Amino acid sequence: MRGGLMFDNLYMRAGLLFDDLYMRGGLMFDNLYMRAGLLFDDLYMRAGLLFDNHYVTGGLLFDNHYMNAGLLFDNHYIRGDLLFYDLYVRGGLLFDNLYVRGGLLFDNHYARGGLLFDYHYVRADLLFDNHYVRGGLLFDNHYMRAGLLFYNHYMRGDLLFYDLYVRGGLLFHNHYMRGGLLFDNLYMRAGLLLDNLYMRGGLLFDNLYMRAGLLFDNLYVRGGLLFDNLYLRGGQLFDNLYMRGGFLFDNLYMRAGLLFDNLYMRGGLLFDNLYMRGGQLFDNLYMRAGLLFDNLYMRGGLLFDNLYIRGGLLLDNLYMREGLLFDNLYMRAGLLLDNLYMKGGLLFDNLYMRAGLLFDNLYMTAGLQLDYLYMRGGLLFDNLYMRAGLLFDNLYMRRGLLFDNLYMRAGLLFDDLYMRGGLLFDNLYMRGGLLFDNLYMRAGLLFDNLYVRGGLLFDNLYLRGGLLFDNLYMRAGLLLDNLYMRGGLLFDNLYMRAGLLFDNLYMTAGLLLDNLYTRGGLLFDNLYMRAGLLFDNLYMRRGLLFDNLYMRAGLLFDDLYMRGGLLFDNLYMRGGLLFDNLYMRAGLLFDNLYVRGGLLFDNLYMRAGLLFDNLYMTAGLQLDNLYMRGGLLFDNLYMRAGLLFDNLYLRAGLLFEIST
Repeated sequence: MRGGLMFDNLYMRAGLLFDDLYMRGGLMFDNLYMRAGLLFDDLYMRAGLLFDNHYVTGGLLFDNHYMNAGLLFDNHYIRGDLLFYDLYVRGGLLFDNLYVRGGLLFDNHYARGGLLFDYHYVRADLLFDNHYVRGGLLFDNHYMRAGLLFYNHYMRGDLLFYDLYVRGGLLFHNHYMRGGLLFDNLYMRAGLLLDNLYMRGGLLFDNLYMRAGLLFDNLYVRGGLLFDNLYLRGGQLFDNLYMRGGFLFDNLYMRAGLLFDNLYMRGGLLFDNLYMRGGQLFDNLYMRAGLLFDNLYMRGGLLFDNLYIRGGLLLDNLYMREGLLFDNLYMRAGLLLDNLYMKGGLLFDNLYMRAGLLFDNLYMTAGLQLDYLYMRGGLLFDNLYMRAGLLFDNLYMRRGLLFDNLYMRAGLLFDDLYMRGGLLFDNLYMRGGLLFDNLYMRAGLLFDNLYVRGGLLFDNLYLRGGLLFDNLYMRAGLLLDNLYMRGGLLFDNLYMRAGLLFDNLYMTAGLLLDNLYTRGGLLFDNLYMRAGLLFDNLYMRRGLLFDNLYMRAGLLFDDLYMRGGLLFDNLYMRGGLLFDNLYMRAGLLFDNLYVRGGLLFDNLYMRAGLLFDNLYMTAGLQLDNLYMRGGLLFDNLYMRAGLLFDNLYLRAGLLFEIST
């Protein structure tokens, strides 16, 4: 504090926090001011107002920001009741580069009713954008009245010209009205929006008609129906577009709630380019029971598409019976043959059904069902054949798994397997919920890629001289790759001993060498162990990964060494905190520290939950860029009563800058 002014970094007054502020004549200047959770730079405060690089003269505010009644202004000045440059908020309206005069707003932006306008002025309750009023006419850009927005209009008498006009509740766009007809662009009546329409004799013609949220082009309305280049004949609607019941149709005909395209109806049946001969319906479209068919034929209550019946058989395309839809089927002896069958929401191609089973291009001989698709017990098979209760060939699906070329026996699933002399060969074997590939089984063991012995699973392993070789070994829930075992030790990639897991390790003279070591739930890479200490590369604990660690007395170190009871170099972890290049003494943690003459030097120091940089300690004080004397903290960082200060000193309750 000097001359009644406070300098440098942080200052707290009346609950406010300031950085590099000074106070004069009740005003706060320079750098940082915080109030109500907001941070400001280069502010001063006067009469309860916040200013940023502002000055006040003649009652005007200049430069950057001004805040009043909770409103923020940028680069404004106020004269009289006019605001100039950038932003002004008045009466809940937002203006940019505006001025207010005689109740009119000028220049740039005006917001009202949630709308933003450019270069507007307001008069009475009308909004104008680069407009002027002459002789009762409005010219140029935008005009707003009764909540409607108009662009590039002028008004004469009761008529609006160019772009948009509203009269008698009707909305017009580049229209004029004559003799009761509306011409050009847009007309709205009874909630309908019309474009380039004219109305005559109660009918709407040309271009665009909108109803129930749908947009139509080149429509004609008669009898409450909408037509697009349509004509009515014999009570039927033809050509292009017809709308009824909220549906839009093209070249359709609708009767009795059914929709048709170029249809005719006879004998209660609806036809589309159909003809009827000999009581049969031919060609294009037939609709019944809510289904739409193309090129159907109906006989005996059955629907056919380009079908014919010969010798009691149904031939070609489509057949429907008992709610099932078939394509290119024929029926014989109560069986449905060829192409398509749908049941239970499943679609099948080239199916055959017998005794409740579905087959795809199957045939049955000597008790065997052959070819393509077979469904039984809720299982779907492709290209299977069944013999002696076994399923063969291609595809089998069970428990959400898909198998190809499977064989099933005694509850086991096999893929391209064959059985000889009690052995199962080739591809896929599933047992106990495990899936194996290219296995054979002998004496209760699985071979080829996986081998099971003594409760252990091996992949392409072989046993020789009590050693296990190649690929995969599983024990106690651990999966090991490319191992061999000798003298009770596992080698190559992973090694496990005394409950520890190692990768590419070997053991000699009581040391564990190379790659990976696990102990006490910790994972190490490329470690060796000596005198109870772990060395080299990687250590993981509490989800953190460390390189080149050393562990002692429950503490983790990275490339550390111990001397005189002190831990040096790289990394130290304690209390869940991670430190780099730390030193610990008397319960304190230091980073790149050394002790000389009882003083601690360099980098980091932590005490009472606070972290400091470049400290040293003497006479109970922690120093380096900070020092404490007579209860004062100097240089860099000081925290008191919950406040953090930089380059300050405190004397007699005042904060000072070192440079001062």
